[in-house]
Amino acid sequence: MSSFKFKSAGTLASDNVNNRDRNISVSNQTIGIKTPLTNFKGDQIFDMHTDFIDQIKDNLKNVILTNRGERLGLFNFGTNLNDLLFDFGNREDFTQEVSKRIFESVKAQLPFVEIENIEVVSQERSQKTELNKKGLAGVEVQLVFSIPAARVTSQSIAVELNPGG
Repeated sequence: MSSFKFKSAGTLASDNVNNRDRNISVSNQTIGIKTPLTNFKGDQIFDMHTDFIDQIKDNLKNVILTNRGERLGLFNFGTNLNDLLFDFGNREDFTQEVSKRIFESVKAQLPFVEIENIEVVSQERSQKTELNKKGLAGVEVQLVFSIPAARVTSQSIAVELNPGG
């Protein structure tokens, strides 16, 4: 029967106390997985973010595009915008409700992010997109945010939502 020796497995916590002698390049360190999942570079299982602002933008998009109950183990994760999308043309307070749900979800899931502005822009039906060819409208949510703790200001993302009718 062979035995496994743990002597060569991993590193000790004390090994990482003094990293001055190592020339670690902070710009090449990975922070998180890029979504949607891809593997174009081939050096890791999935492509990874190396810039924390890009990672936060990715996380924000995931919070906005996820509906509650979709995330296994995190049932309150997301903005739950899916049920609003079909009321796009009939609801007077559509923009206000989208903004409210995004503010609440970001406050709960990413409390370090401060939202400065949310704008809901409907796409014209005359635009020749795949959605419009099928008779569906399109809505784009443009979000401007900052991260005060990291002294990052005026970052923006745009997320396309696909409501019906």
